[in-house]
Amino acid sequence: MGKAVWEEIARRGRNHAVLSMNIACEAFRDELVSKMFGKQIKILYFRQFAGARWMDSYEINNWVAVLQKELAKKPDFLLQAAKTAEEWITEAKNAADVISKTNYSNANKGKLLADFNGFCKKYENLMACAYSYIVINKFYPELVLEIVTKHEKDPHKHGELLACLLSLNRKTGIKEERISLIEIAKSIAEGKEPDMLIKNHVNKFAYLGHYVFYGESYTPKKIKERADEIVSNGIGQELLQMELQQKRLLRGDSLKAKWVLSKSELLKIESVRAWAFISNESDEMHGYSFFYARNLFGAIASKLGITIEQLIEMTDWEIKTSLNSEKPLDAQFKKKLAIRYADSALILEGGGISLLEGSELEKYRSSQFSKEREFGHIQELKGQGASPGKVIGKVALILSITEISKVKRGDILVASSTMPAFVPAMEKAAAIVTNEGGLLSHAAIISREFGKPCVVGTKIATKVLKDGDLVEVDANKGTVRKIK
Repeated sequence: MGKAVWEEIARRGRNHAVLSMNIACEAFRDELVSKMFGKQIKILYFRQFAGARWMDSYEINNWVAVLQKELAKKPDFLLQAAKTAEEWITEAKNAADVISKTNYSNANKGKLLADFNGFCKKYENLMACAYSYIVINKFYPELVLEIVTKHEKDPHKHGELLACLLSLNRKTGIKEERISLIEIAKSIAEGKEPDMLIKNHVNKFAYLGHYVFYGESYTPKKIKERADEIVSNGIGQELLQMELQQKRLLRGDSLKAKWVLSKSELLKIESVRAWAFISNESDEMHGYSFFYARNLFGAIASKLGITIEQLIEMTDWEIKTSLNSEKPLDAQFKKKLAIRYADSALILEGGGISLLEGSELEKYRSSQFSKEREFGHIQELKGQGASPGKVIGKVALILSITEISKVKRGDILVASSTMPAFVPAMEKAAAIVTNEGGLLSHAAIISREFGKPCVVGTKIATKVLKDGDLVEVDANKGTVRKIK
């Protein structure tokens, strides 16, 4: 170990389930990135460690270089790759839908093994999509910013113009859920019984409360609370925001005509919009896939004499081996699953996969980290404005999906990054600030849809800011400043 120069690329507050990260490793070993882009892009190093996902800096830079080289020859290269990604996401959704309609009550181990293999293969594709947009986000959206700065010299207007050009012309699951939620709020405001609308809403969107095997399904109670809050805050505000989004989309079209953009410039904008949509769809599909395949996971867990929560802390090969075996899982192995849930490291290195836990994990940890820097003296952060606006509010620091209820209306939501399950908190927040991300990130996309100021890519916001800090978020400048 130790050959890679590890670069943190994603953090969601805690480790994802071992199974999901094992499938990500298999996606890289199966060279699905190369398949997506039609170019040789080998990823030999990847790890989940210390609550984050990491890749080798050299391999990331090489990945970027391959894409840039191909774009120089074929300006529509990323747009074509986006079509492959969309096909894979659709296939993953369809596979989950088929599983959800399958009755596994009398299924034998052979049937469970076959369907589990099928699920893993589609989920590998989903992982390839997810890490591809993270890499694209590192360089490509900046090309759209260059277009904006070429035609508009006032830097204070850049954020708004970017939001117009990058507004999505297709509805995400989150956008559809928002529209449905507003309809429930209207029903409540008019004194009508909302139960049927709420039931239909939960049936369609419950999966959005999940992310990569964790989270909680939306419930009627939670949906009613969110709808009541919309009524309390004023339905007119929500409708005005949706109207603003439509105006931004139309203005983006008019800007393209006004500026007389070249074919190459138009391709850059459309490519970024396509990958922004994929970024969001991929995030949503992580929750969707597990939510609609939970009957399969429940049947496998039952057959192995464990819970779903224990099952997802197994690797795919452990699950397959166990299904092929006549021996029950012993008590010692079940204890290991509890240890993995608390903490573990999964490492792809040179093509081999290692799973570290307990004393092995502690030894590895001590070899990786030196003393952490102090950040308390920092008063201002600089990032990238991803959705324009300027507000003042108190910080609500969200380090885990389990903490989203901390956010109160008017708070500044500060997190490493956001995900679909964060949406109920993002609705209340006055602004969003993240360590990670660029213009393709979930925080950027949803902030633009909600019309909320957003600063991404601060790198250290969660280390500098604390719950209750009063801060000014100026997304027009990409700054976050402590007031007291």
